[in-house]
Amino acid sequence: MNQHRKILFAFFALLLFGFSPEENKQKEITDPKKLTITLKKGQSIDLLSAIQKPNTQAQLNEYFAQVFPLAKQHGFQLNGSFIPATVPAQGNFQPSFFSLMSWPDAKARERFRKDANQLDYRYTEERKKIWSVFNLTEYNNIEKDVVLELRSDRLYAVSCFWLKDTGNYKKGGKARSKLMQQLKGKTLLVLGKGHSPKGYQYEPDVVSISEWPSMEAFNEFVAKTKGNEIGVSNANQWVTTVLIK
Repeated sequence: MNQHRKILFAFFALLLFGFSPEENKQKEITDPKKLTITLKKGQSIDLLSAIQKPNTQAQLNEYFAQVFPLAKQHGFQLNGSFIPATVPAQGNFQPSFFSLMSWPDAKARERFRKDANQLDYRYTEERKKIWSVFNLTEYNNIEKDVVLELRSDRLYAVSCFWLKDTGNYKKGGKARSKLMQQLKGKTLLVLGKGHSPKGYQYEPDVVSISEWPSMEAFNEFVAKTKGNEIGVSNANQWVTTVLIK
């Protein structure tokens, strides 16, 4: 892990859970940790994949100090963050992190934006100084409850697909699911096309998070299913670990 990734990991660990990575590593030796993310019907979700610029830690700290207290007043939660563990499995975009965040509903997010735009701190402009890429996708008022049970001894593949032929993509779904079960993988979350707010543009047709027992199992799955994804025109896919206390 390079120095930039170490700083990023430490920041999210403290932000999410209030622990140091060294403390977590010590505990991890004997006891894998678990994280449960619960999303309720009617909540709204934000997915963020971003690349932080070098030497911006002070600006990042200020951004969170200015923005997060107001966001939390409107019910915002940073539910979980995933850190890429290797080079991209598909595509050439490698984010510093992928985060799943939530709001009580779409109106809460809009109330936050209205209030945030009244701040002296221009948060949307400050984003440009901190992140070279800030891919934000929103999903409003989800239709059912979602529970993600995550483990520190598992890998998580985050997949973003743009489809050219939805029918062909769906045809391969049964074979992909069967093979995934054989390799002890499982799908935790599947979302359709979301919406990016003005000034941002990242709207895959399918976003999914799947769990894998090992890199070998995931690589075998990818090697055997490439032919079943003939309906895909473009993809970003990362094998990640989840931040857990």
